[in-house]
Amino acid sequence: MAYPTPKCNAPPLGRWTCGAGFVYNVRMNIRKIVSFAALAMLAAFPSAANIRAVTPCLPDAGWTKSWWMPRHTQKMEQARAGGAPVVFVGDSITHNWESAGKEQWNKYFAAGRYRALNLGFSGDRTEHVLWRLDHGELSGFEAKAVVLMIGTNNTGHFPYGQEPPLDTIIGVRAVLDKIREKQPNAKIIFCPIFPRGADEKDACRARNRVVNAEVMRFADGKTVFWCDFTDQFLVQDGTLPAELFPDRLHPAAAGYEIWASAIRPYLDAALDGTPMPANRFAAHADPYASYADKPAPARPTSLIGRKEWWWKDPEMWFNTVKRHRDETSRGNGAFDLVFLGDSITRGWETRGAAVLADLRKQYSILPLGIGGDRVQHVIWRVRYGELDGFKTKCIMLMIGPPSCSCRSSRAASSRPTRSASTTRTSTR
Repeated sequence: MAYPTPKCNAPPLGRWTCGAGFVYNVRMNIRKIVSFAALAMLAAFPSAANIRAVTPCLPDAGWTKSWWMPRHTQKMEQARAGGAPVVFVGDSITHNWESAGKEQWNKYFAAGRYRALNLGFSGDRTEHVLWRLDHGELSGFEAKAVVLMIGTNNTGHFPYGQEPPLDTIIGVRAVLDKIREKQPNAKIIFCPIFPRGADEKDACRARNRVVNAEVMRFADGKTVFWCDFTDQFLVQDGTLPAELFPDRLHPAAAGYEIWASAIRPYLDAALDGTPMPANRFAAHADPYASYADKPAPARPTSLIGRKEWWWKDPEMWFNTVKRHRDETSRGNGAFDLVFLGDSITRGWETRGAAVLADLRKQYSILPLGIGGDRVQHVIWRVRYGELDGFKTKCIMLMIGPPSCSCRSSRAASSRPTRSASTTRTSTR
């Protein structure tokens, strides 16, 4: 089966210097600044409508036309016939349990206690999986465990500006939520996007590392279990060996053997009703390592899944960023003004709502303020997708107070906390 050529590219560093104009507001007359800037500046961001990764749809690639819907129909028939206690959900890497990994599938999963159902479809992105799950592939039966690995086609099929890491993160989370909706009693064994490309310099792999570093925080160790064994695919310098991944994307039989060995303890526990193994993290290159020599405020830092002293709910930051991305479609891909910042900018939607309503009589405005955000959090948001996918004439930035206040010393660590029971695998 032929696969589309990856369209990864390096993150567009410095793109903000030649796009929309920035207005730095420090206790100045905001109405005058906004009026001047909006009339004087012209943006150059790509235009788009809804977030592709969370908009359920059928694939439109010509090479899928002959087999995709017949396969969906077949899987629906299997679901109606009673489904399976174990289900695999994903893209071509999961689909290929039926080809490159067929020996391992027949050996471990096809029969016996697992009797697994393979819901992997080559070329699928998160939006295609959402369509399939909305149309019955996980309905009408009760699974004990669902193995999920999805996302590499989101980053591989589109340039960075059309599918930034943030959108892929939101898409993967949507798939997780949909699985929990359709199979509320199943344990989800959540696998990272596999490494791809010959080495660490591969642009798609770099994007996927950012996605993996954030989506692993969705594993609560109760219903969703992170199972990262993918460092076993790599040699010490990060090279992906051709004997394990011949095309540097899809595993060979030996790769499926590694995958099977890693997930079987989770599947056995789910089927037996015994305590599940702990979340399993692997030793990988830090996706943010290139910022290590910079001061803390200059290092992109996400708050996905983290509980800060001013956030009582660790989901709040992610939900707010997601809402921001949802709102980019409200202006049909174009806004006159974008307000970017922290709680003071967030205040446009609360204490400043009347003034904002007045301004919106003249301009289309997108407020992107998050309470408590420091400089490093805004850098992460901008760096990884919050300003992608729409055009604007002016961006007004106001940020800094939380970075220099006592909040910084009270905030949680910028890295994920791993319990003492966490399993860590070694590098080959």
